[in-house]
Amino acid sequence: MCSLNFAKIIKYIEGYDFKDFFAYDDADKFIDYLYHVSPEYYNQKWSCQYGATKLVIIMKDEDYVIKIPFHGESKDNYYVGAPTSEDFWDYCKGEEERYNEAPDVIKKHLAKTTWVYETSNGIRLYSQPKCLVAYKNHYNTKSQKPFAFFWKWWKRKKRGYALPVNHIDWLNLYIDCYGLDSLKSFFETVINEDWDDDLEDRNIGFLDGRPVLIDYSSYWE
Repeated sequence: MCSLNFAKIIKYIEGYDFKDFFAYDDADKFIDYLYHVSPEYYNQKWSCQYGATKLVIIMKDEDYVIKIPFHGESKDNYYVGAPTSEDFWDYCKGEEERYNEAPDVIKKHLAKTTWVYETSNGIRLYSQPKCLVAYKNHYNTKSQKPFAFFWKWWKRKKRGYALPVNHIDWLNLYIDCYGLDSLKSFFETVINEDWDDDLEDRNIGFLDGRPVLIDYSSYWE
C-alpha cells in the first residue's frame, strides 16, 4: 500500500475540498482537479471511473483500486442500502457489512475490501483488488455449450426471473471453475437472498481466473 504512487495520490486527495461530494457533477470536478494537479501522472499512473454511489481510482501499477464513497443527500435519501453517518450514507461501509452477512455460496465470489484508510481531511478510502470489469471486456473460456443447457433449465424453472447476470463470458467461466450444478445453486441463492437487484456487467468481473462480484452493496428505491 505504501508505494510512491499511493503517497502521491493521498497527497492530492488530502488537498481537495470534499465538503460536497455527490455523484456525477462533483465526481467530474474531482477528476478535473486530479488531472490539473498531476497531468504527468493521470492516465499514466492512475485514472478514475464512477457510478451512482462511489468514485474509483484505478492505480495502474498496483494490484488494487481505491474507492471513495459519494455523500448521500440526507438520511432519507433513497440509497437505503448503506448505513449513515451524520447526514451522509457510506456506501462502501454498507458493502463491507453486506460481505459479512453474505451466505457462503455467495461470499466466496465477492471481491472483498482489503483495507480502509482515513486521510488527514477525514475521507475514508476503501481498497479492493483490481479486477477486470466485465463491461466491454471478454474473457476466453472453455465452456460454451454447457451454458445453453443452463439456459434451458433457467427458463423452465425460473420463468418469471431475468438472469441475475447476463454476461456470457462470466457465466461460462463460472461453469469452467465450479460446474453447472454450482451455477444453479448460486443463482437460486442469489434470488432467495435478494442479491439479484444490481448484478449488471459493470458490477461483476474477473479476478485471478475466476468470476467475481465487485460491486454488491446496491441500493433500492
